[in-house]
Amino acid sequence: CMGLLVGCGGGKKGEASQQACETWLATMVCGETDHRDEFDCSIYTEERCDVADYFNCLTAKTECDEETSTFDFSGWDDCAVVAGCAD
Repeated sequence: CMGLLVGCGGGKKGEASQQACETWLATMVCGETDHRDEFDCSIYTEERCDVADYFNCLTAKTECDEETSTFDFSGWDDCAVVAGCAD
């Protein structure tokens, strides 16, 4: 597929995934701890699967203790990428 990659399998699903990733990434600050520079959501723009639900789950399940600047990611175990999308 030549030209714009939007027509090559990415498109709307990729855009939704990237937006959900950006929303999740914005929550990755806890007191003095900041993980936002460690992840690049733009890699999802050409994703063929919609992984937005996964990132929405991560956003909902991310806990922060502001006093200690410590994250609790134990809730992430409840989040799963749809089969075939974790390649």
